[in-house]
Amino acid sequence: MRRSHLRFYLTQAELPPSSHFGTAWIYLFAQGNDKAFITTMGLDAPTFHYLLPYFSKLWNSSSITRGEVRAYSSPTEKQLRRRSLNAAGGLGLALVLHHLCSTMPNYSLHLIFGITPAVCSRYLRFGLALLLKVLRHCPLSKICWPDLDTMRQYAVLIQARHFCLEAAFGFKCVFGSGKCIYNGWCGSHFTSNLLVFAPDGTIFHAFYNAPGNTEFSTSHAELAAKLRTPPKAGFIGYSSDPVLALSEIRFNEELVSARQAAEWGMQCLQGAFSRLKVPMPADDAMYRSLLIEVCVRLHNLRANRIGLNQIRTFYEGIWTDGRVRSTIYHEFRDMLFRDIRKNDRIRRFYNFLP
Repeated sequence: MRRSHLRFYLTQAELPPSSHFGTAWIYLFAQGNDKAFITTMGLDAPTFHYLLPYFSKLWNSSSITRGEVRAYSSPTEKQLRRRSLNAAGGLGLALVLHHLCSTMPNYSLHLIFGITPAVCSRYLRFGLALLLKVLRHCPLSKICWPDLDTMRQYAVLIQARHFCLEAAFGFKCVFGSGKCIYNGWCGSHFTSNLLVFAPDGTIFHAFYNAPGNTEFSTSHAELAAKLRTPPKAGFIGYSSDPVLALSEIRFNEELVSARQAAEWGMQCLQGAFSRLKVPMPADDAMYRSLLIEVCVRLHNLRANRIGLNQIRTFYEGIWTDGRVRSTIYHEFRDMLFRDIRKNDRIRRFYNFLP
């Protein structure tokens, strides 16, 4: 049997006659509904149009590299008109965002945008590189270590929720590493990623695409060098004094409670950009680094412009800023979580009695 008979893919005959009209994306773009934009691309319509001019400028001034095209040559007007996806209707940017915010196979993108598999794969890599250039120059998506004044503001927000935690200004999270307790950790290649979330939901430190386990890599050394007190420094055990021991237990309980913010951050990142849940190619480190950095910077843009972030909701008190009465919020919180705490069967194992 010929090899071509074993390959199944869409051709131009099964797709819309043109990617510039009559496709699913054209109808969605014409409606401009924020809910539809957030569902499919993770960004609302104003944020999409905020990125579009900068992305379009690069799209129209950069050539899609091929064997017969120089990497730094500028496309001609004829070449721009012949492209399957143009920048006018947000087609190139939308293709990249649809890819990042879903786990669907590429043939679904072929149907949504009316493009062939060869065009889709080439435009995805080209669009990802352009989007990263845009985000690196965008002030709302920057990844920057906070200064002392910003650290103090973050510490105030955290201590307002966790009274025993002083001078804490972020939440560290490590994801993507293969642990020995996982049965298949020897059968796959893993890269580790270390992120630090701020109380406003943004990421101000990122060390990503590191091979192996971050606990034994340079990522922890780089982060520890920026901290005046390294994690777990000087801890030997609980005090023999019952009063002091109870205060230490209270501190540890609030420390565990604050650890939930890192889980919220990872849920927000992977929930909005589901492509991070899909295994990445082990032989393409450049693509992995490109994809992760784009998602991290888009997360910061999403947190700053849209505000859909559980960490910000919890620590900055969105529900108690006057739009909703504080008493209503606290009554609702007690009513909702009172029974959950009562039925928590493993809470007794957290407590320590000296």
